[in-house]
Amino acid sequence: MNENDKTKKDPVVTGSILEQKLKKAFDKQNERNLAVFVTKQDLKEGLDGLGQKMNWKFDKLLTTSEKIYAKLEKKEIEGRAHDYLHKSTEDKLANHDKRIVNLEKTVLTQ
Repeated sequence: MNENDKTKKDPVVTGSILEQKLKKAFDKQNERNLAVFVTKQDLKEGLDGLGQKMNWKFDKLLTTSEKIYAKLEKKEIEGRAHDYLHKSTEDKLANHDKRIVNLEKTVLTQ
């Protein structure tokens, strides 16, 4: 085996080649990092848009919850009125039962 064959099989990495390869790898990693990170301006623009969207969603939520509250309030009032009428009917029927018993007693005693 001669010397030229040996250098082809075992390439020697010189300082400048190593430096170039490291710089290239560092640049690639730096590009990936920059793709992930944003600037303050990007954040401000994104947050302004987010704030507007959140306000719209919040307004929609309030409108919907107000409608639901109004329906629940109406149902509660109807329920109270129903309970009152039901109780007064029961009271009349209870009083009616007492009156029938009294009438039956008077008829039987005569």
